Amino acid sequence: LSWRHGDVWFSAQVARAKTVAVACFAENVRRLLVAAPPLDTAGSGVVVALDPGFRHGHKAAVVRRDGTCAGAFVLPAPPEDAPAAAIDAAAAAFDRNVAGLEVVAIAVGDGQNS
Repeated sequence: LSWRHGDVWFSAQVARAKTVAVACFAENVRRLLVAAPPLDTAGSGVVVALDPGFRHGHKAAVVRRDGTCAGAFVLPAPPEDAPAAAIDAAAAAFDRNVAGLEVVAIAVGDGQNS
């Protein structure tokens, strides 16, 4: 294999891994919502599901009560020793993505692709 061919192969594998990771996360959230006891049935709130991802950002999905996806986004993952401004920026990004929604629950994954 030439180096160029190896780079193309590696890029394809990375893209495939990301696709599989997102599908795995979506299935885990679906199982969580199906297995969870019903939330207060009055209202139109949403559940925000977060999966920590310290290399590529924290994945988030906003799910309506009927199980349909209302949106998805990735939050930046500031390093542990990040200045307060970087952490505030990540919090502001979360706030922008859920602005105007009635969040009734937040589900947090373990960040281990499980």
